[in-house]
Amino acid sequence: MFEFLQRNFALVSAGLFGVSVTTIVVLVFSYLSVFDWTLIWILEYSDVAKFLLLAIALLFGVLGIVTPLAQNVYLWLANNSKSHRTAFLALLGVWALILAFNLISDYASRSGN
Repeated sequence: MFEFLQRNFALVSAGLFGVSVTTIVVLVFSYLSVFDWTLIWILEYSDVAKFLLLAIALLFGVLGIVTPLAQNVYLWLANNSKSHRTAFLALLGVWALILAFNLISDYASRSGN
């Protein structure tokens, strides 16, 4: 893992930068959609820097939790067992259906919650 990071440091840095910028945009959009759009003029560079730090902290927190889980899933799937892959794809499909149902029901209710 560390060898990959050393060889592809620029690529990983660019990817993390892109993800953090996207996260900042989502956080600012969420903030402004809850409050007033005229507050966009109040946001200063220090606020954007705070959002950047929050995004980086959030990313590293999530990566710290997801990385060991992803490694375990990879090792489980690399067992060359078709039943493992089938079970994983079935669970992924069920998760996608539940997510789609929740999104559709939220959109249909128009409650915004």
